[in-house]
Amino acid sequence: MLDLQELWDSVMKLEADAERSRKSIKTWESRNRELTSDTAKADAEYKNINLKIKQDELELTSIESKIEKSESGTSLTHVLDFARASELKKTLLIST
Repeated sequence: MLDLQELWDSVMKLEADAERSRKSIKTWESRNRELTSDTAKADAEYKNINLKIKQDELELTSIESKIEKSESGTSLTHVLDFARASELKKTLLIST
């Protein structure tokens, strides 16, 4: 009879251990799903940030190009104004 009671106690302990293990597995599976979801969100945010950086770089390149064109146009305007002034000066010198 004592052997039967020991066996029963052993079975009950193992059942409790198995239930505790099942709960632990469910907890870790839930945590794994949360982490997988968080990882997917972080990955999407990372891709969006990289896309935004590329868009900003393109916009910066466009602005720099416009600035260069504007500066070269301004320089060209100054050169043309100087050339016109020189021609006008020559014309005035010749006519006097």
